[in-house]
Amino acid sequence: MITAAMAATPSRRLLTSWKEVAAYLGVSERTAQKWERERGLPVHRLPGERGRLTAWTDELDHWRVSVLDRPSWWVSLKFWHAAGAAGALILAAAAISGAVMGWLRLRQGPPAQFRLDLRTLIVTDERGREVWRRAFDEPFSRDLTAEVMHALHLVSFADLDADGRTEMLFVYRPLSENSRGNTLYCFSKSGGELWRYQITRTVSTPSETYAPPFLAQLVLVVPPPAGTAGGTCCLYPIT
Repeated sequence: MITAAMAATPSRRLLTSWKEVAAYLGVSERTAQKWERERGLPVHRLPGERGRLTAWTDELDHWRVSVLDRPSWWVSLKFWHAAGAAGALILAAAAISGAVMGWLRLRQGPPAQFRLDLRTLIVTDERGREVWRRAFDEPFSRDLTAEVMHALHLVSFADLDADGRTEMLFVYRPLSENSRGNTLYCFSKSGGELWRYQITRTVSTPSETYAPPFLAQLVLVVPPPAGTAGGTCCLYPIT
């Protein structure tokens, strides 16, 4: 029942059938009914006879502006602002991810290999990337190579002090080793000298006496007993 308060005004007209509603919106009755089901077209069903309804034109106008005339997502500035912000975040995340991956690729691994260059020891990781280098005061013994030193057990990579870092044991064999002898060096992961050892005193047994210089025969790293940390370095010299 329409009351006086609901009386129509020039900007508010009452429609009373699907035909009038469809004509006002400029569509077919089926389309108007579909919009009611799926998009919330503001019509008011009346009790009693099926199909009876009312609709106010100002409500239809408001619905049309807020629903039909609202820009679709692909032409909405708000959407593109949000999309632009999301895109910027994605690009930033990709850039950060790329930088991290690049850093990981460039990041040096622990010492694992080495080569000799005249009088310089060059230590690399497993991928051949230089980790550190050390120049000695005299060139290495003639024909000495990394392969020869490995074969003679004059070099070793191990975690000697159980700190999770790889140290390097290296027997320095200078060109004048026959008169100067050898020196065993221990280098840290970054190439710092931790200690050096050279036998400089005379060694005697009940039957014989041995005087310097001494040459290293081999270097062994003995694993620690169970339940203990670190390792033991053994140097076997020869005269």
